[in-house]
Amino acid sequence: MRGYEHVYALMPGKVNEKRPHTLYSEVGISMKWIKSGYSTGKLAPLLITALLLSCAPAMPGPAEASGVPAGRQSGTGTVQVRYNPQADSPQSLQATVVNPSGLQAALDQAQPGDTILIQSGTYDNLSLTITYSGAGPVAVRAEQPGSVIFTGKSLITIKDSENLIFSGFLFDQVTSDNSVVLYHSSNVHVTENYFYRNGMKPTSKIVAIRDGSANNHIHHNTFDRSRGQSVALFFSSRAVDNGNVYNKIYNNLFYNIPRVSSVYPGQTNGLEAIQVGNGLDFSHEAHTKIYDNLFEKVTGDGGEIISIKSSGNDIYRNTFLDNDSGLTFRLGNGNDVERNYFNNTKQGIRVFGYNQKVENNYLAGGTYGIQLPAADTATGAAPTVAAPYYQADGVKIEGNVIVGPAANGMLFGGSYSSTGRNLLPIHSEIKENRIYISGSAADYSKASNVASFYDPIADFSGNVSYLSSGANVGNITTGDSSVIEYVYTASPLIPAPEDVTGVQPFASKDTRTGAEWKIPADTSSEPEVNVLFDFEDFTPGGLSGQQGWTGNGAPNVTVTEYAYAVSGSQAVKVVDTDTTKAYSGIYTFEPIRRGYIEWWSKAINKDRLAFRMEDTTSATTRNVEWVGFFYDGTIEYQDGSVRKRTTETFHTDTWYRFRIGFDADTKMKTISIYEGENLFVEKETPFENGDAEAVNVFRFSTMSNRTGTFYVDDIRIVSEDE
Repeated sequence: MRGYEHVYALMPGKVNEKRPHTLYSEVGISMKWIKSGYSTGKLAPLLITALLLSCAPAMPGPAEASGVPAGRQSGTGTVQVRYNPQADSPQSLQATVVNPSGLQAALDQAQPGDTILIQSGTYDNLSLTITYSGAGPVAVRAEQPGSVIFTGKSLITIKDSENLIFSGFLFDQVTSDNSVVLYHSSNVHVTENYFYRNGMKPTSKIVAIRDGSANNHIHHNTFDRSRGQSVALFFSSRAVDNGNVYNKIYNNLFYNIPRVSSVYPGQTNGLEAIQVGNGLDFSHEAHTKIYDNLFEKVTGDGGEIISIKSSGNDIYRNTFLDNDSGLTFRLGNGNDVERNYFNNTKQGIRVFGYNQKVENNYLAGGTYGIQLPAADTATGAAPTVAAPYYQADGVKIEGNVIVGPAANGMLFGGSYSSTGRNLLPIHSEIKENRIYISGSAADYSKASNVASFYDPIADFSGNVSYLSSGANVGNITTGDSSVIEYVYTASPLIPAPEDVTGVQPFASKDTRTGAEWKIPADTSSEPEVNVLFDFEDFTPGGLSGQQGWTGNGAPNVTVTEYAYAVSGSQAVKVVDTDTTKAYSGIYTFEPIRRGYIEWWSKAINKDRLAFRMEDTTSATTRNVEWVGFFYDGTIEYQDGSVRKRTTETFHTDTWYRFRIGFDADTKMKTISIYEGENLFVEKETPFENGDAEAVNVFRFSTMSNRTGTFYVDDIRIVSEDE
């Protein structure tokens, strides 16, 4: 037995199969694995202790005075631990404890098989560049998993390195553009690290692979609540980036990645879990392998959990659970996605480009199974737009199982526009797929605004649709059962996922993925956005009656398609043409004592639209704030019980971001209003009614003696209660 498989052979005759791709093990983890593989909970630690005592030389005596806290081993010692993924048998390896400033000196002296432990502690704003290019491997890891914490604008750059292992670190809310960068490095393992809320903008690269970095392994890391792209591989116009090839990304956990606009108001793109390639240089063959990862509760931009923008990549055996997004071949050709499991993942698989393959995937729930949308650039043509969508051409879709989508099993020509994305998918092969449809969904459909396909959409053969009725037959249909066979049944025999993909899918927060030493907390445990309304999942029409909203708005307060929405394509439009009536939208929620409410609004003309925050937890409504547009072009607001107006004046047809922070203990609020990125108005004022104990109502309203047209979008209601 060679390579990583031998990592588990710590007990004769027993190979633990819990983590089939793990490359190394240390004592604490080994104890857990062996314990999990045996019926007794006490046998494994004793056996490991005996193994270590029989193999390891005596540890050195007490360290000399060095500033290291008592009880911590400092300096150099010999320990029985496996950090060498190529080793054939357990070894006694050198382990040296250093602080970060001494790391490079230790690497300069390191011998193959050595381990360098970073002293436990919290390191704020640490910028560290390390290099090791020996025969290795040499491991750099936390003294104890998770005991080394990087915060602030910390950045670890692994430069001009090979045969290096970087493991066991906690990156806690790091706000630099990158947390870890592989720069012109190869055969580096970034593993067993935990990245919690990292990133400073939607396109931050938390782990970045660039400048000719090849054959690296990003595995068994956890990316929890990422604020940027979790793992990103560069391709650019620089020749050096052409060497970012043959990298592997596997057994990572990507968990609870929020919608872009909920973190960065007004922005909609970014926060991909994995992006391979960027820009227009998509013809490069990256040969990236993405496998055995778990993507759970990922939204990001709503379309790209994995964004492929290069060629020749393989995505297989991944699990996607409860995601408001999908996997997208955005740019590039000759990519394969096969044997993946999707459960309740809204957008399924979206495919642009030439000669892509979608084979033996299992997609259950969600809105769509597989999509070949409309495009604006033909195969081989030079792009005429900044971010082209290349025509789906010669795509092979074979052996997939699609179960219970809400809308379509396969959708062709989505986002079609006669003046924009007017190129429809062509010359594809749709073969031996099985689709199970019920309710109001359909099996094979073209977008409703596509009149007809001007070229053969695809060669269909051997497909079977299991339908509850004829209403489930889409608008792409045939009378030839060898092309699509229709089976009408209320109780079809649906195959298990592993019968299609060949592997068991991962469960929620599966410990076979991510850093084993830390499991993500439940989403509900974090006091983040309690309510977010970007109105993208609302039905166009009256706001009142949808998702808890009330008011006397219809038909004057509506959710509408709006090309200039803050995020997405829908916003709330308020139209008041009656000087005898006021129109409103009202939302009631659980009382919040400390938090903030944020929203975007614009006035098409100078008139009045007021936003109110109220406490209705007692018999009498107690107002906390009244703020909004005034007809003379100023902003009105409450300074305690006195209503005032600003000296600053607003521009019409311009989005303004309002943010009102409040604290019922101090009875104070902070009014912040932004025009674009610029702070327009800021006031700190008392509650309008000092008896208010919380905020539980947010409303907006026109005035009964005024008229006007306004838009509202991206409303966030956030609790910061302990």
